[in-house]
Amino acid sequence: MSQDGGHWNIDRRIDILRCFLKEGFNLSPEALSLLEKVDDEKIREIVKKFAEEPNKKIVITRAHLNQYVDLEPATRIRRPPAAEYDSDIKVIKAPGDDLHIKGEVDDFVKYFRDRYRKIREIIVNRYKIKFMEIQDALNSKDGSDVSIVGIISDVRTSKSKNTIITLEDETGEITVIIRYKDFSHRIFLKDEVVGVVGRKLSKKTVIAQRILEPDTKPKKIENKDTPLAAALISDLHIGSKYFLEKVFRKFLEWIKQRDSLSGRIKYLVIAGDLVDGIGVYPSQERELKIKDVQKQFKYAASLLSYLPDYIKVILIPGNHDPVRDSDPQPPIPEDYLSHISSAVDLLSLGNPAYISIEGVEFLIYHGRSLNSWQRYTPQAIPLTRKSSLRMLELMLRKRHLAPVYGETPITPLSEDWLVIDRVPDVIHCGHIHVNALGRYKGVTLVNSGTFQGETPYIEQQGITVTPGIVPVIQLANLNVIEENFA
Repeated sequence: MSQDGGHWNIDRRIDILRCFLKEGFNLSPEALSLLEKVDDEKIREIVKKFAEEPNKKIVITRAHLNQYVDLEPATRIRRPPAAEYDSDIKVIKAPGDDLHIKGEVDDFVKYFRDRYRKIREIIVNRYKIKFMEIQDALNSKDGSDVSIVGIISDVRTSKSKNTIITLEDETGEITVIIRYKDFSHRIFLKDEVVGVVGRKLSKKTVIAQRILEPDTKPKKIENKDTPLAAALISDLHIGSKYFLEKVFRKFLEWIKQRDSLSGRIKYLVIAGDLVDGIGVYPSQERELKIKDVQKQFKYAASLLSYLPDYIKVILIPGNHDPVRDSDPQPPIPEDYLSHISSAVDLLSLGNPAYISIEGVEFLIYHGRSLNSWQRYTPQAIPLTRKSSLRMLELMLRKRHLAPVYGETPITPLSEDWLVIDRVPDVIHCGHIHVNALGRYKGVTLVNSGTFQGETPYIEQQGITVTPGIVPVIQLANLNVIEENFA
C-alpha cells in the first residue's frame, strides 16, 4: 500500500480493498471510508486480527472495526441522524418454525373456529349489539328481528341480482337474502365473517337490513418524537435475469448520500421475495441468471453489504424464498441467511409479522393473497396503483389477509394467523409488483412494488410494473415519500 502526502485517492481505496480481499474479506463502504484515515501498518494489523478470529466474517462493516480503530474526535466523519440512535424494534407477533398440522379434518375445524371466534369478537366489540346464535335465530318466530354473526359458506346471485349467502356458526346455518338495491356496492366473499341484522322470513331464511363488516374505527395518527425513517421494499428477485441491479444500486448509493431524507433511514423493511428462488414455476430456470439458491442469497448479501452499518434490516419471506409455499410462512432458514447476517444487522421473521418500530406498529405481509383479492376488486384487471390500494383497504375492512380458503395456499393451523386481530399503524405488502400508497381510516397502506423488470409472465397478465419506487415512511408522523430510482 502507498500513501502520497496524505492525499487519499482511489488508488489507496483499491490498495486497502486488496489487502482485505487477500484474506477473504470484503469491506462495506462505511468501513472502507473509515480505513482511509488509518495508516498502512495499522491496517495490516487489523487484517491479521480479523484473520485470527474463530468465526471469520465475510463482509467487515464499520461496527466490526470499532474494536480496532479509535479515531480522534476531530477526524471522525460526521454521522447522519440515523447513526446516532439505537434501533427500537419489538416483535409483537410472528410465526416461527413450529407450523405443523396433523393432516386431519379436525385441523380445518379448529382453523375456521379460530377465525370465526376472533372476528366475531371484533364485530361484537365494534357494534355493541347483542347477537344470537344461528340456532336461536332458526328457532325464532317468522317476522321476528334477528342479529347473527357467521362465516359465509356459500355465495350466489339470484336472477333479480340479489345476493344469497349461507351463513354458519358453531350451532347451525341459515340463508340470508341481501337485496341488490340496498347493498349493490358491497363485496361478499366466501369464508369471510360478517354480522347480519335482519328479519326472519321463514324457518331457514333471513332478509338482511344491515350487513356488519368487522372493519375498523378511524385511527388517530399520533406524532412520535423521532427523526427516523424506514424504507419499505419487496420483490427484489435477486438471481433473476430481470433483477434490476443497476436500479437497486442507485437506491443503495442514495442511502449513503445522507441527505435530509436518506440520512434519517434507520430501517429497511423487505416484505418478501428477496431472491427469485428455484422451481417456483415451470421453466423458471430459463429466466435465471443465478441458478443456485445459496448463491442467490450470497449475492444478495454482497449487495446489502453496501448499506450503512447503522441500518437495521427486517426481512420476511415471500413465495419465491426457500420456505413452505403456504401462509403463514416460517422465517427463512438461517442456512440461507448466514452471509446476509454477517453483512448487515438482520432481523428475520415469519410471514405475516406484527412489529413495532419506534413505537409505530407495522403489519408486514408478503401479499400472496392479492392474486385472489384481484378477482373480487372492481376494476382491478389489469392492476393499477388505485386498484392495488383498494385491495389493501378490503383486507382491512374484512379484517383478514386471505379470507377465501383455497384460492391462496394456506396451512390450516389451530390459529388463523391471517386474521387482522389488531389494527396496525401501517400495513406493508408486496408480491404484485405494483406500488400503492394511501390511507384508510388512519391506517397507512403501502405496496412496495419491485426491483424486477417485466417478466414474460407479468407481460401475459397485462400488468404494468412499477419498479424502483421506494416508499420511505417518516416514523414521526407516518408521512410517506416515494423515491424513484428507475
